[in-house]
Amino acid sequence: MDSQPRYNALWERTKKLPPKEVLRKLTVKLKNQASIPYLSLKRSLGLAGWSSRNRLLKALLQGPRKQPSLTFPFWDITHADRLADQLKDYYPEHAKKVVSKAYDILAGDYEILAPGPLNLKRLSIELATRHGVAPTYLPWHYDWLLPYRWDPQLAHPLCTPEAQAGADIKLPWELSRFHHLVTLAQAFILTRQRAMLDEMTRQFNDWYASNPPGYGVNWACPMDISIRLANVSLAFSMVIYHLDRADKDHTKALDQLDAFVFDHTTHVIRHPEWPSNHLIADHAGVALAARIHQGFHYSSLWLAHCLAGLRREAQRQIYADGMDFEASTSYHGLVLEMYLFCWLSLDEAQRRADPWLKSTTLKLLKAAAAFAKPSGYAPQFGDNDSGRFLDLAADNAASGHDHLRDIGALAFDAPELIRDPSQQPTAAALWLLGPEALQSWEKIRRPRSRQPQVPQALALPDAGIHTFKDGQTGHYLAISNGPNGQNDAGGHAHNDRLSFEYSPFGEDLIVDPGTGVYLRAPWLRDELRSVKAHNTVCVANQEQNRFVATFQLAQDVKNPRCLEARYDARTAQYHYYGQHDGYLRLATPILHKRRFTLSLKDMVSLIIEDDLITTSPAKDDGGAGLSWNLTLAPGVSVISCDPAEALLRTPSGKTYRVTCNLPIERADAHHSPAFGKKHPTAALRWRCDAALPCKYKFEITMMSAA
Repeated sequence: MDSQPRYNALWERTKKLPPKEVLRKLTVKLKNQASIPYLSLKRSLGLAGWSSRNRLLKALLQGPRKQPSLTFPFWDITHADRLADQLKDYYPEHAKKVVSKAYDILAGDYEILAPGPLNLKRLSIELATRHGVAPTYLPWHYDWLLPYRWDPQLAHPLCTPEAQAGADIKLPWELSRFHHLVTLAQAFILTRQRAMLDEMTRQFNDWYASNPPGYGVNWACPMDISIRLANVSLAFSMVIYHLDRADKDHTKALDQLDAFVFDHTTHVIRHPEWPSNHLIADHAGVALAARIHQGFHYSSLWLAHCLAGLRREAQRQIYADGMDFEASTSYHGLVLEMYLFCWLSLDEAQRRADPWLKSTTLKLLKAAAAFAKPSGYAPQFGDNDSGRFLDLAADNAASGHDHLRDIGALAFDAPELIRDPSQQPTAAALWLLGPEALQSWEKIRRPRSRQPQVPQALALPDAGIHTFKDGQTGHYLAISNGPNGQNDAGGHAHNDRLSFEYSPFGEDLIVDPGTGVYLRAPWLRDELRSVKAHNTVCVANQEQNRFVATFQLAQDVKNPRCLEARYDARTAQYHYYGQHDGYLRLATPILHKRRFTLSLKDMVSLIIEDDLITTSPAKDDGGAGLSWNLTLAPGVSVISCDPAEALLRTPSGKTYRVTCNLPIERADAHHSPAFGKKHPTAALRWRCDAALPCKYKFEITMMSAA
């Protein structure tokens, strides 16, 4: 990619920031560069990276102690036995899933951002042998798929994602986030098996010995450092009363925990990131750790600093409609998770002192409810890296936000957030809110259960997301036509203007292609974020927004607009009409307008009408190469396809006819339901050379049920 557009876009992005923020970012960059010789010298002298024993002792309220001071921040963890009984009685599948995943961890089997599980304990030995180094308990410093090793002796600014073409730095980062430590703590509560505690302390001790503060790949990204801090702190706070001083691994972990927290907090606060979900994570992880570790002089200062940071980022990164500003439904879920869990960790006095956190979290929750499908899953608009803050459901897929809506409904007494009042809350709600959650659920779901489910046309106008959903029939249509996000940087946006997802009768039919991966296969990333992979029109083989870098788009779409969005109850039709200007930059400037008409009476149908209009009157006779794509959900089969029409069959046996006044082609395509996963699927495509202006009409009609 040409570097000039990248620098131009960076300059435009910088101009939108206040001078104070630009100065702060420059200061952090200079500190990072200065830290390289500093850390290299300290490493050569065998000294610690950031903290020292004296600094740690001064930071502790009561000096050195035999037992670190940890408080589980959400409810009284001494009632964990009661919670375990409830989970076994009311959520037996969840309890089995947690324990089964914990047994996989004991065996060394992990499924991290990859299509299937791998035994990382064996891999760690094999990789160490290949590289001629001492093995670690798990491959903390490796992309084990390529494979590639980041040198743990290097100062952290030298450990970059671009160190090796095709190397995926997210693998060691995700492993070292330690989500699986929380799973082990949950499994201990459910089973009381000592092996869970032994594995927790063994991994913690090995990681800390193998990753000295300030050195290596796992100190390169403050976001991941902060999430690791949150997960380790939460896991140990869940089992702190059961660790055994008679066991050397337990003792070593207890002795090192304060230093671990101090090192991590110091590093994150010293290295704030660019405003994005990363900076929110920096604040959220330290805030949660400050609530758990109250034995430091600085605990209250850490918390105040991070709450102020979360408030500032809410004003900067969350739209008035409640959506996160990154043009991604999945990253919206991650940001929601961080704000929600931080609010839950506060005591009543702190919640009263910071009412903005409650209102911000409620806005995020209501936005997630607006774009969610009736099934609870989220459409995949924009990037999806399957990121989680705290994984309390033993599930890293992050494909829906039902668990957050249930937790929010209980925490804020907001029954309107409940998707299905006939069901119990998700198990994650009990882990976050304690044994009383089931009783509270019975109280808040009654008014929700009395409300009739009526068709809804919902809008998130700042994010450009419009949805129609009918809870009774399961019909769902979501349309994406928003800005690039991240103040137009487009780091996690896709070229999906006027693209859509369609799920008639609660069954996915037309879907977004997903994300695939980032650095591991840049070609796949570009393929799945391109306009050609989305359910919209590609003009002259050009992107709606040109690719500038792996995490940057040019701001070619400047003014996407919704011209109409409404549901007509009389005719049982949903109407959406919108436009985007991404192709005005072409030699023949073209404005794309698209109209959706979803009819629910009699034969269910979706009609899509595309208008392509040149805005240069002198060039009305010009032509353009046009192409269309519809990515089918995995499991949907094309039972026939001729130039006039295609017949589709869903897994439930429903048949749909797709027609257009252009010849139809069936094509092979990819669908990525989660980061690192890619499944084959089919797509329908159309191509033509058209004189402008032009208009095309597509229709998807249900033919029969099984």
